[in-house]
Amino acid sequence: MSRPAGGTYLSNRSHNAILKFESSLVACAQCFTMRFRQAVLVSAVLFATASPAFAHRLMADCKVVGNQLRIEAFYQDDTPAQDAMVTVRLGDVIVGQGRTDEKGVWTCPKPAAGTYTVRVESTGHAATETIVIAEPEEGSNPSPVETNRDDSGSTDRTARTRTPWRNLALGVGLVGGACAVWLVTRRAAHRLPSGT
Repeated sequence: MSRPAGGTYLSNRSHNAILKFESSLVACAQCFTMRFRQAVLVSAVLFATASPAFAHRLMADCKVVGNQLRIEAFYQDDTPAQDAMVTVRLGDVIVGQGRTDEKGVWTCPKPAAGTYTVRVESTGHAATETIVIAEPEEGSNPSPVETNRDDSGSTDRTARTRTPWRNLALGVGLVGGACAVWLVTRRAAHRLPSGT
């Protein structure tokens, strides 16, 4: 797998590190009020159970290449979505269905002109894209790559797989804020005089 040009790269290992960091932050807040052994146990459990599954989302890039419809399924960190189920529909009719390969790619013969919905599903993740396949113009050579999205989103995979620094900072801030609120309420509860 190549690193995207001009962008940053965040691997599954980085996702694990970020989730483990957030888990460790929660455990550190608990260290202030718990015994050391309990805090170490909680930290170890949170660190061991951190999962990258919630750290990224599934994306799909749909395009016509030559006489084939090519679907690339990948996660936000640019790892391919291997063995993902791809379904191509024209309205309610399934036109094509299959699974992606180890590179996250699935191809089928180019369908007739129309607006198709492509749905990719992989272990708790799903992505839906729309592709418009135009009628070939008479006397013109068909372009090897036709339009691949009808919405205003970027079709550039590099731009779509950038590290979401803003979201990461918000997540760490949210965990830190929750820990601070918990500590303040915990300390306030200990300061209340008993017997009232």
